[in-house]
Amino acid sequence: MSFSRARPIGWTPNDPLASAEINAIDIDHANAVDGDAGGTYGADLTWDGAHTFTQSPTLAGTTVWPAFGATRTIWRRIPAAIITASGGSPSSACGSVQFNSAGNDLALDLDPILPAGAQIVALAAKLTPTPGHSQTPAVMPVLSLEYADGTTLISTALTSKTDDSAPAGSSSGPDIAAYEATHVVTLTLGTPEAAFDPSAFVRNYQCRLYNESGTGSLGFLVATFAIGFELTALRI
Repeated sequence: MSFSRARPIGWTPNDPLASAEINAIDIDHANAVDGDAGGTYGADLTWDGAHTFTQSPTLAGTTVWPAFGATRTIWRRIPAAIITASGGSPSSACGSVQFNSAGNDLALDLDPILPAGAQIVALAAKLTPTPGHSQTPAVMPVLSLEYADGTTLISTALTSKTDDSAPAGSSSGPDIAAYEATHVVTLTLGTPEAAFDPSAFVRNYQCRLYNESGTGSLGFLVATFAIGFELTALRI
């Protein structure tokens, strides 16, 4: 809240106080929010710098959430404990999963780690292939964002990213070394997904990784996953 000065140049001793000036002061006084009894602000409030609230603020209404001044992009690791499809098993590496044969795929349920209102913008998988390939796999691993319809339970792929750490089916030593080195496959969505609503049961989001397959594949692959999403408000 900002008030204009009743007399910008200020007063000196014995200056008269005009009725317009005292009326302006009186109006501003009436419009001020009482620091003791409270009041209502009719416009947005902006704080410059860091400030501390000594008491927890209370939000009135059932649909009011604190909104961010700018969209926040947040990354979270996807726990291996939320595997929802066969084809992989928890490995000894913390938070990772390991495929048990070539051609398998596994899905990780994203709903438990998505806050309400989150819009998915990216997935990432850190892959560590088993060493000893005679060539890079004919079919490279594929990272996919999918969802199961809440009514029909039919699974749909939204978008995917093929591992491009090296060309598929290459017997080149450097290509094999590049593929077998730990690397990250990142899937970036051109447009953020619709805001996640856990109460609507419309979409059950999944991160799915299709393992290497075909000529040259060994099958044993350790993977760790992360998801990136945007938030425009803090919703719990």
